Amino acid sequence: VTKNGNDELGNGSISSPFATIEMALEEASNIPTDQTVIIQIMPGIYNENLSITRPKTILRGISGAATGTVINGSITIVPESVQGGVYNSIFAFEDLMVLTSTSDASLFEFSGIREAYIRMRNMKFFSNAGATKGLVFSSTSEYKSQLNLENVDIKTAGIALSLSNIDGFTRGYFAAESVSDSAVTANNSKF
Repeated sequence: VTKNGNDELGNGSISSPFATIEMALEEASNIPTDQTVIIQIMPGIYNENLSITRPKTILRGISGAATGTVINGSITIVPESVQGGVYNSIFAFEDLMVLTSTSDASLFEFSGIREAYIRMRNMKFFSNAGATKGLVFSSTSEYKSQLNLENVDIKTAGIALSLSNIDGFTRGYFAAESVSDSAVTANNSKF
């Protein structure tokens, strides 16, 4: 994906990339879920609210730094059903910044009745809007998910990190800061 790409004429290849992450996700939904899909995103600001259901999906910024590839919007994951447990439902995010100025929103939200493994590396989440949540992870008590954060920065006006029914939480460097609310809340989650 690149800002100079074309959603109508592009095919998602290096020589003919898409212009939006949404189009790359739509194309990825046609690939069998036993295969991992890596969506490489060139530096730039992408004004998108992304909804991801396909397991084994990786969004990766190319710049090598979380500030070069920016998603101005949000990311929501509601995983579709897959066989084989948590490691067959992997979602990964690398070298991206997600920001918003919309209040009463989440920068990143995982929810649903399916289990998943979510990995984030070299990520920044920022909001200057009131009551915005940073990362929200919730599963049902029957299907618990796992979360791995490495070099993740979260700065919001609301709750920076909210966990509910998360079975495993591992982290490297991790910073959560909230201007007006609690930085981290956890309900029925293991650390």
